[in-house]
Amino acid sequence: MSPLPTLASQLFRPAIVEAKLMTAKHARDTVYVATLAEELSVIDRKICALEEALQVDSPRDLEAASSRPCRMPEAGPDANWIRQKSGELDQRLRRIEQNTSVPSARGNNLQT
Repeated sequence: MSPLPTLASQLFRPAIVEAKLMTAKHARDTVYVATLAEELSVIDRKICALEEALQVDSPRDLEAASSRPCRMPEAGPDANWIRQKSGELDQRLRRIEQNTSVPSARGNNLQT
C-alpha cells in the first residue's frame, strides 16, 4: 500500500471507529455530537480528495451503488446520522486501501 492511504487510514480510522461505537449517553451530549459530526465532515472531504487523487471511484461516482452518500440532516446531526456516516466513510476508506494495495508476491518466489 502506498504511504498516503496508509497514513490516511491511521489518522481517520480512530474517529470512524469512535463514531460507530457511539453510546446512548454520548448521543445525548450535543457538544460531543456536534464535534464528532464536524470531524466526520472533515474526514469526508479528505477522503473525497484522496479518491480524486488516487482515481478511486467514490459512492458519488458509482451508478450501481446500493445507497447514496449519507448527507447531514437539515435539523443537524444525530446519533443515527453519525453511525451511518461513519459506516460510509469506513467503506470508502477500505475501498481506497484495497485499490492501492500492492499485489502479493506469493507467485513470484525465486528459487536458486
